[in-house]
Amino acid sequence: MSFGKNASGHSSKEGEGSRAAPEQYSSFRVQGKRYCVNALSVQEIVRAMPITPLPLAPAHIHGLLNLRGQIVTAIGVRELFSLAQEPVTDKMNVVCNLQGTGVSLLVDEIDDVVEFPADALEAVPDSVSPRIRSFLGGVFKTPGEIFCVIDLVKVMDFLNSDKAQIA
Repeated sequence: MSFGKNASGHSSKEGEGSRAAPEQYSSFRVQGKRYCVNALSVQEIVRAMPITPLPLAPAHIHGLLNLRGQIVTAIGVRELFSLAQEPVTDKMNVVCNLQGTGVSLLVDEIDDVVEFPADALEAVPDSVSPRIRSFLGGVFKTPGEIFCVIDLVKVMDFLNSDKAQIA
């Protein structure tokens, strides 16, 4: 048996019968990498929609979406994470609701809803760039891939900070 620590710093044993109840995550890809957000925070997933640009907004804020009367801010995940830009014509919208505030994460493609035990969340490795790491809440490992969990509270805190205005 191997021992490890999850993202909350608690010890865990692999193979123990007392795994935490699974939580669902909506997964998607950005620049070929797997990311996810807690499915309970996802309001809906929609195809590319018209975006009203905001003058003088930072590059990661693409503008505003009118989602059947609800105005949400469109955030480019590539720009937020300072990733290389590639022409992607039809970005998908992962519309999330956090404490009554709507935000749409613009991603390259949508994947499945996946389940992970809550205690399987591990700390973000130090090898991940500090810019990206600042928006992640942890990672889940599967035999074939790693899913990086975007922490929407960290994203919202950044968007509401002075740093977001000059980034």
